[in-house]
Amino acid sequence: MRRARLLLVLVPFGIAAVTPGSVSRATRACAARSACVVGRLPAPITITAGRASYRIGRDGRVRRTSAPPSPYPRAASWFPATDTWYMLQRHHLVIGRGHRALWRSRMQIDSPWRLGVVAAGLHAVAFQAHHKLYLASLGGVERPVARREFPLGWTREGLYTYRYQGRELLLRSVTGRLVKVIARRPLGSDDYVANDSLYFIARGAVMRAQGKRTELIASLKRLGLSADVWIQSLGRYTQLQDDHRLVVLRANGSELASTPLPPGGARGEGLIGSIAVSPHADAVAFTTASDSSAGASAGVETVYLLAAGTHTAIPVHREAGSFGGCERWVNLQWHGRWLLYNATEGNIAVIDGLGGHHAIELTNLGRHLPGGRDGATASWTGQPTL
Repeated sequence: MRRARLLLVLVPFGIAAVTPGSVSRATRACAARSACVVGRLPAPITITAGRASYRIGRDGRVRRTSAPPSPYPRAASWFPATDTWYMLQRHHLVIGRGHRALWRSRMQIDSPWRLGVVAAGLHAVAFQAHHKLYLASLGGVERPVARREFPLGWTREGLYTYRYQGRELLLRSVTGRLVKVIARRPLGSDDYVANDSLYFIARGAVMRAQGKRTELIASLKRLGLSADVWIQSLGRYTQLQDDHRLVVLRANGSELASTPLPPGGARGEGLIGSIAVSPHADAVAFTTASDSSAGASAGVETVYLLAAGTHTAIPVHREAGSFGGCERWVNLQWHGRWLLYNATEGNIAVIDGLGGHHAIELTNLGRHLPGGRDGATASWTGQPTL
């Protein structure tokens, strides 16, 4: 696939300007490639390389900018899907959301390794420590509720939890009282809490619990999926995946789109990284990696587009290179019809989801920014950093 190369033009920006040395390195790298031409971005992009951040304007001009502020305290660990964070302060557990601390434990915890899942609700918090489930109202004192059990997430009806014994999904009240055993989770299955509901797999179907009430969302057999299926939240949508098929469901259980895996019968390709639903839910984008790129050597990654209502994924971009082992990620982020591709090693590309324009490669630019040799992360300016 041919790709337009973005001409690097660096503009001084006060004391935070990109250094002349970086101008020279990046310009030489660009000039060394005959395919280096001017490309116009659909929107500004922020690239973070090392400890510095840079804004690339639509016209290709680059200036250093302040790093996007973290929504969490510096020392905190967090669960992005729930916006909940936690940390130990003088051996006391502090739980918060966004910039606000919500609760502080009375008990002391000697190490963060003693902690499990942490969940913050509107009126209470739940956490696992020393393999015990603790609950506390905001402003209250924690108390143990159960052993070998951890929180899944809060809803208006209470707290959903998972109990090791019997692999049971439970609903507890805000005080910790057991309200109902929802289901027994199949071995190796997954579940998640989103949209004030618990989604899980049971009896060969995708199920949803809202409070004590459960309902069948979709039959796995009808969707062409095996019983060994992985389930994950995509915001208002649900991702279902087994070894041979990918399905994205709407909230009502109808199919948004699906495709065989690997797409198009390609051999040796596996899904990698996040799946991104377009802003108007008219397409789904995802990335596959060849066996070698999923391991530790050179290989190829392919970005696919799966239109709503279809069952065939179309390749829209291929990225070849030396990839960095199995512990890697690929993120895709939509902006209108455009996709921003960003991988562990700092590979960055802007892809036209309609296929009307060649992809714009930003990998070389990112690597020649100060601090970019060890990889760079990118996001559409103004959108959350990936």
